[in-house]
Amino acid sequence: ALAALPDARPVMNANGLVALYTAATDRYPHAVLGDALEGGALVILATQAGELALHSRVDLPASAVFEGVAPFWADLDVDGLPEVVTTVSAAGEGARLRVYRADGAPLTETPPIGLGFRWRHQLAVAFFDDGETPLLVEVRTPHLGGVVGFWRLEGDMLVEVGNLRGYTSHLIRSPNLDMAVAGDFSGDGLPEIVLMNSDNPSEVVGLQFSAADGVLEAAFRLQSAPLSTNFAPVHLPDGRLVLGYGTEAGTWEIGLGAEGAAFSPGN
Repeated sequence: ALAALPDARPVMNANGLVALYTAATDRYPHAVLGDALEGGALVILATQAGELALHSRVDLPASAVFEGVAPFWADLDVDGLPEVVTTVSAAGEGARLRVYRADGAPLTETPPIGLGFRWRHQLAVAFFDDGETPLLVEVRTPHLGGVVGFWRLEGDMLVEVGNLRGYTSHLIRSPNLDMAVAGDFSGDGLPEIVLMNSDNPSEVVGLQFSAADGVLEAAFRLQSAPLSTNFAPVHLPDGRLVLGYGTEAGTWEIGLGAEGAAFSPGN
């Protein structure tokens, strides 16, 4: 038995490998993500003849956990093989982003945040600035002012290339962990990271990154009632990418993008 988290979300890559947090534990009593359980292990499963078989497993030391309900797959080193992006948290040194190869070997990690009980939310890997260099984007301390950070892999090190304070990807103690998403919602050919204003979570904001200018604020802004669901990106038949989300007012808001222009919310 894997003893997966009750709310664990298995994630599959294009090669049929499934990543899952298991060995549920309450040894890291942060409890800001909806419950007090986190993963003590990362398991990678292979799909073989319609069945799952163990491919690799990473067990963390007793001082650390995988904080969140799911890792995600991304080809950060552009070798054609996706890696697993995780958040590893410990009471002493705090949280760090850590990237594993599919065989369980670590590829790279950020420095730890330095204090325990300060979460880092790993969000996405995308070509934010060009078509050659993928960047890993996170939010550090999303409940304490929120710093959006962009990281580039240089050799075996992650180097932060830009950051901006004042945005969040999570509402404290909410089970919704997909309140941020990357995609080209503005239609200008480059992806944004879409998340919330930490001072006003009813405002949904798209940020872009440029090597020349750093993190660019407000590719678009959407105002709504307080959010109550995860973000749901949808591709329209005409190729546009739109964003849907529910609110505490009982409405479903849809951000409709126009090429190079800001969103106009609808419901």
